[in-house]
Amino acid sequence: MNWNIKQIFSSAAVAASLLFVGAADATTLSFVVTGDYSASWTMDSQPTPISAYDGNSFVLLMGGNYAYSPSYHAFITFRNDIWGGGLSIEGDSGYGFPLLLLNTYSPSPQLYSGTEGAPVFATGAYALTGYSKPNVYWGNFTLTISAVPEVETYAMLIAGLSVVGVAARRRKKPA
Repeated sequence: MNWNIKQIFSSAAVAASLLFVGAADATTLSFVVTGDYSASWTMDSQPTPISAYDGNSFVLLMGGNYAYSPSYHAFITFRNDIWGGGLSIEGDSGYGFPLLLLNTYSPSPQLYSGTEGAPVFATGAYALTGYSKPNVYWGNFTLTISAVPEVETYAMLIAGLSVVGVAARRRKKPA
């Protein structure tokens, strides 16, 4: 089999790209609440709380989309299993005081691992029950936590498709 310079270079490029490919390490997560209330935000899988109450809960200030709140920011409290698990979301009422938008009740799953001072989130879907505003009513909610692909993932996909396209275009047709 005769190998020319282009084939050797192509093989080396493919081998080098395989060496640098690792498991996707998505540190940014997407949080989406659906059901009788809707909200969405993104955050790091290992956030730094603005308040942490060891053995109880922690609070994050997150930008996102929250139904019934004129603001794009909300305080989100995550509780551990001892305090019933789940979360609550407090938004801005538009009148200078907080408005409780969603509060889940026990038993709800604990949505994080680690400590309240250093929580770690993982992907998954969680069924929650509680009440929401503006009309206080009981409802069922689903919190879905999913990974947000990093820019490098898309760049690698485009590069790979380009290499395949060039190889297909340059392939000689049999006579």
